[in-house]
Amino acid sequence: MVLDGILVRKVVVESANLISRRLTQIYQIDKGGFSFRFSDSLFGVFLTPPYVFISVEEWKERAFPDSQGSHTLTLMRQKLKNLVLRDIQQVGLDRIITMVFSGADQFGEVSEYKLWIELLGPNSNMVMTASDGTIIHVLKERVTQERTLLPGAKYSPPKTSKHSLEDLSEEKIHEIAVKCAGKPERELSSMLQGFSRRLSERIASLASSSRSLKEGNPEVFATAIADCLILVRQYLTSPMVWVHDNADSFSVDPAPFEPTNEEYYCLPISEALRRRVLKKRTEDVLVTKRKVLVSRIKSELKRLNRLFDRLDEELSQIKDSHNYRKMGELLVANLYRLKEKTSEVDLEDWETGHKIKISLDENLTPSENAQLFFKYYEKAKRKKKHLSKRLKHIENESAYLQRLQEMLELAETDDELAQVRQEAIDYGLIKERSTRKKTRPSGPREFSYAGHRFLVGKNNLQNDELSRNAAREDIWFHARGTPGSHVILKSAGKEPPDDALVFGARLAARFSKARFSANVPVDYTHCRNVWKPKGARPGFVLYKNEQTLFVDPLSKNEQEESTW
Repeated sequence: MVLDGILVRKVVVESANLISRRLTQIYQIDKGGFSFRFSDSLFGVFLTPPYVFISVEEWKERAFPDSQGSHTLTLMRQKLKNLVLRDIQQVGLDRIITMVFSGADQFGEVSEYKLWIELLGPNSNMVMTASDGTIIHVLKERVTQERTLLPGAKYSPPKTSKHSLEDLSEEKIHEIAVKCAGKPERELSSMLQGFSRRLSERIASLASSSRSLKEGNPEVFATAIADCLILVRQYLTSPMVWVHDNADSFSVDPAPFEPTNEEYYCLPISEALRRRVLKKRTEDVLVTKRKVLVSRIKSELKRLNRLFDRLDEELSQIKDSHNYRKMGELLVANLYRLKEKTSEVDLEDWETGHKIKISLDENLTPSENAQLFFKYYEKAKRKKKHLSKRLKHIENESAYLQRLQEMLELAETDDELAQVRQEAIDYGLIKERSTRKKTRPSGPREFSYAGHRFLVGKNNLQNDELSRNAAREDIWFHARGTPGSHVILKSAGKEPPDDALVFGARLAARFSKARFSANVPVDYTHCRNVWKPKGARPGFVLYKNEQTLFVDPLSKNEQEESTW
């Protein structure tokens, strides 16, 4: 969710109840995060990308980081603490707000300060000025051709030539809509202050129902755009937003563009921002942890692939080892006429009738050379057996690591990721942190469909456990020929209907490497036909008497709806 100027206005509206309240304390959360306490409320400013936003929330006792050493915090406490917030305004519909504080100091002198908050993505900043605009302190000092943000300079917000929606008449709004009708997803954000690309694309999408008439009558499409703009302007004074919240996304509309339902509902702007940021942070932490583990797995797979290629090359060099035995046999068969030591002999191959030239060690007798060839043959045979065994082991290890990587990709929560990480520790892929607390692993994913219960493994160890503990008449599913979760349909001893089998197959496709494909082959059979070979890695099983269904993977929304 992008924090654009329209959403900033809604936070400013929500913050109006802070006006005339005394600023009792200022806290610093991190390098770019600050909380301003006004009795029973907190005004949060977060300027560290990608989490740039402001919000208002109810005060609750909590522990704040000790930031006594921060010059910014020290100066703001010195200048602003115990002053009264006189006003909070937005610069047009830009992502810039100003908070005006005033009050008497210990000597009775009245002071006024302004705190300018610029929510400009990577260029976000916070500037404290005197009442005349002289800069007292800048969070991130900066000098550009347009502005100087240094103590002692005069502060001025960035200049813009864009129109402010709140200052436009409906006639002017319609004129802009006509100009933007060609490419509204691009033009709206370039012409209107506070409009992000996301909001422009949303309005273009809403108006697209009239796009078929666009060529014949551009006015129809432009009118649809103008109607959306007028609706946005109408709700500028409301602190509420309308949230799209489903398994795949969390996005915010500044006005009710659609009828409300379970997945499209109304929230105060600050609550919506906090939810989105929390979800984004959780996702980002999960992505970072997953990336580290996947990188380690890929490195190990590369090592195994290099080793496989080297051993395979060695094996190819001894693939003709049977020739040693053949030469030894030819020498033995002709010993009666090979009396003297020599460096080579020409002997007839009784199988082909062709002459074969055999190089010999002239220091050895023909009989000793024959025994040497038999020795070479036995040594090559042992090496061939050893190399074949190692190559098979490497293939199994690589297949296991690919399954482990797929379980990482399928992990949706920190707990699920932690279970796969523990499996990687048990394998020896990474070292365990001694300070890490042991947590009880969660159970498998559970789904229901038409009264039938399905269990889905979250990792290879859980896949083993599911298959091992399933009843003999339960149904086992797995995407064919690709890493993925084991899926168990609890049949209660009854043959399940076809639609339940299809649902189980779609679950198996969803939780596999083929989840983004269509028409995925999924094998299924009774659990009595599934067994684990002795010594096999977690997650590896063999099965028989299977049948195959070709299905499309379950969608994320269908997955959420059927979760047990």
